[in-house]
Amino acid sequence: MISLADNSRKDGVMEQIMKIKNVIGVSEVAGPCDLVAIAFINDMNSIQTLIEQAKKPSDVQKVDVYFIDDTYFPITPNFNTLLNQRCQNIAETL
Repeated sequence: MISLADNSRKDGVMEQIMKIKNVIGVSEVAGPCDLVAIAFINDMNSIQTLIEQAKKPSDVQKVDVYFIDDTYFPITPNFNTLLNQRCQNIAETL
Protein backbone atom coordinates (compact mmCIF):
# COMPACT_ATOMS: atom_id res chain seq x y z
CA MET A 1 0.00 0.00 0.00
CA ILE A 2 1.44 3.32 -1.07
CA SER A 3 0.42 6.75 0.21
CA LEU A 4 1.23 9.79 -1.90
CA ALA A 5 1.67 13.49 -1.19
CA ASP A 6 -1.29 15.75 -1.92
CA ASN A 7 -1.66 16.80 -5.58
CA SER A 8 0.69 14.05 -6.76
CA ARG A 9 0.70 12.67 -10.28
CA LYS A 10 -0.54 9.16 -9.55
CA ASP A 11 -0.04 7.98 -13.12
CA GLY A 12 3.65 8.95 -13.03
CA VAL A 13 4.22 7.15 -9.73
CA MET A 14 2.34 4.10 -11.02
CA GLU A 15 4.65 3.95 -14.06
CA GLN A 16 7.72 4.11 -11.81
CA ILE A 17 6.39 1.42 -9.46
CA MET A 18 5.60 -0.90 -12.40
CA LYS A 19 9.29 -0.76 -13.42
CA ILE A 20 10.39 -2.29 -10.09
CA LYS A 21 11.59 -5.87 -10.40
CA ASN A 22 8.90 -8.47 -9.54
CA VAL A 23 6.02 -5.94 -9.46
CA ILE A 24 3.18 -7.44 -11.48
CA GLY A 25 0.49 -4.83 -10.94
CA VAL A 26 -0.30 -1.38 -9.56
CA SER A 27 -3.78 -0.02 -9.01
CA GLU A 28 -5.27 3.23 -7.77
CA VAL A 29 -7.56 2.67 -4.79
CA ALA A 30 -9.87 4.68 -2.54
CA GLY A 31 -9.26 4.37 1.17
CA PRO A 32 -6.37 4.72 3.59
CA CYS A 33 -3.80 4.67 0.76
CA ASP A 34 -3.60 5.86 -2.84
CA LEU A 35 -2.04 2.90 -4.65
CA VAL A 36 -1.71 -0.83 -4.18
CA ALA A 37 1.16 -2.71 -5.80
CA ILE A 38 1.39 -6.48 -6.09
CA ALA A 39 4.80 -8.12 -6.28
CA PHE A 40 6.38 -11.54 -6.02
CA ILE A 41 8.99 -12.03 -3.32
CA ASN A 42 11.45 -14.86 -2.94
CA ASP A 43 13.68 -13.86 -0.03
CA MET A 44 14.31 -11.11 2.51
CA ASN A 45 16.56 -9.20 0.11
CA SER A 46 13.79 -8.98 -2.48
CA ILE A 47 11.50 -7.49 0.18
CA GLN A 48 14.08 -4.91 1.19
CA THR A 49 14.75 -3.98 -2.45
CA LEU A 50 11.03 -3.68 -3.14
CA ILE A 51 10.52 -1.31 -0.19
CA GLU A 52 13.56 0.81 -1.07
CA GLN A 53 12.55 1.13 -4.73
CA ALA A 54 8.90 1.89 -3.88
CA LYS A 55 10.03 4.78 -1.65
CA LYS A 56 12.20 6.39 -4.36
CA PRO A 57 9.58 8.46 -6.24
CA SER A 58 9.47 11.92 -4.65
CA ASP A 59 5.65 11.87 -4.36
CA VAL A 60 5.64 8.72 -2.19
CA GLN A 61 5.08 9.53 1.47
CA LYS A 62 4.58 6.07 2.96
CA VAL A 63 4.93 2.43 1.94
CA ASP A 64 3.20 -0.31 3.93
CA VAL A 65 3.93 -3.96 3.21
CA TYR A 66 1.40 -6.74 3.71
CA PHE A 67 1.67 -10.42 2.97
CA ILE A 68 -1.06 -12.85 2.11
CA ASP A 69 -1.06 -16.46 3.13
CA ASP A 70 -3.33 -17.65 0.34
CA THR A 71 -0.74 -19.82 -1.36
CA TYR A 72 -0.66 -22.95 -3.46
CA PHE A 73 2.24 -24.54 -1.64
CA PRO A 74 2.32 -25.85 1.92
CA ILE A 75 3.73 -23.57 4.60
CA THR A 76 3.07 -23.47 8.30
CA PRO A 77 0.43 -21.05 9.63
CA ASN A 78 3.18 -19.30 11.62
CA PHE A 79 5.16 -18.40 8.46
CA ASN A 80 3.00 -15.37 7.60
CA THR A 81 3.27 -13.96 11.14
CA LEU A 82 7.05 -14.33 11.21
CA LEU A 83 7.49 -12.84 7.74
CA ASN A 84 5.23 -9.87 8.49
CA GLN A 85 7.15 -9.07 11.69
CA ARG A 86 10.53 -9.35 9.96
CA CYS A 87 9.40 -7.10 7.12
CA GLN A 88 8.01 -4.52 9.53
CA ASN A 89 11.42 -4.46 11.23
CA ILE A 90 13.18 -3.96 7.88
CA ALA A 91 10.75 -1.20 6.83
CA GLU A 92 11.30 0.67 10.10
CA THR A 93 15.07 0.73 9.58
CA LEU A 94 14.89 2.13 6.03
